[in-house]
Amino acid sequence: MKKSSKTKIARVYSTALYEAAVERKCVDEVWKDIEKLQFLLRENAEITSYLSSPLWSEQDKNDVLKKTANVLKLNKETVNCLEVVTENNRAADLSAILDDFIKVYYQKNDIAEVEIGRAH
Repeated sequence: MKKSSKTKIARVYSTALYEAAVERKCVDEVWKDIEKLQFLLRENAEITSYLSSPLWSEQDKNDVLKKTANVLKLNKETVNCLEVVTENNRAADLSAILDDFIKVYYQKNDIAEVEIGRAH
């Protein structure tokens, strides 16, 4: 099955963030940042809608993400990634990037995802 371009884009950014975190020995801190950001995006549909909207400039989106990073006290590597994402007009892909970071993290740390279902 072919990967969609959105999936490929998410993989590029998430892998770059993971590698930067490894290089600077802050993977655990970035992991916690990703969890915080995912929670925020899931719980606040307005932010997700704002980041996806073409009505707002990338600079405005960058400003919102910077303020969010300050409030959440995000690691410098996470903040750098957010800046690159907005500079490259990819703020709408942030959720996919965060989701893919978790996949990269699991893969690099030999963690298997298990889905538990209930038999009927």
